[in-house]
Amino acid sequence: MENQLRKIGWLVYPNCEAFQFQLTRNHHIFIFKEGEGWLVWTATYKAGDGNGIPIKEKTRIDTFDFYTAVENAHEYIAWYRNNIQRREWKPPEIKREEF
Repeated sequence: MENQLRKIGWLVYPNCEAFQFQLTRNHHIFIFKEGEGWLVWTATYKAGDGNGIPIKEKTRIDTFDFYTAVENAHEYIAWYRNNIQRREWKPPEIKREEF
């Protein structure tokens, strides 16, 4: 699981309890382990601020299923890349049984 996500640009935190994908220098998407489930969260930071506190944040989905969390995160990445950055990005095919 973590090797597959690393290959497509995800930063994998120790013990696979958090994952981070950098959309731009200041815009990130995270998948966090929360209790028995997973949380997908986006954050935008002020350029050059350096305090680590986001100026905008949103919980995208709170689910018990890691595969659903990854799917949701990839849908958001595709939307962001295709609509905001105007760069085509198609989510990679990931099979449920690999999770």
